[in-house]
Amino acid sequence: MSVSVRKAVQHLNQVFLGINGIKAGDEVGYGEDSIFLGDCAEGGTINMKPACDYYACESDPHEKIWQMGVHIDLVHELKELGYFAECIDPGTYVAYQM
Repeated sequence: MSVSVRKAVQHLNQVFLGINGIKAGDEVGYGEDSIFLGDCAEGGTINMKPACDYYACESDPHEKIWQMGVHIDLVHELKELGYFAECIDPGTYVAYQM
């Protein structure tokens, strides 16, 4: 079961201080039950790496940093909250409830 959007947004903002602008998706036109992931692909970082990178490809198969362009730490945190991230365009990522 998914955590409410409001609680998930609050949690993500506390955990990922390097990403600005995380907010409920309906505030920016992505519909209810979604989370706009702010500047995750346009300057947002996790552990000094881009939080989302549309063009990311793993150079070292033993060091998995991104999954489908989303930083693995963000993937895991979203999964725990009952969400998954989806790329809208190279600079925009939105999380939806599973």
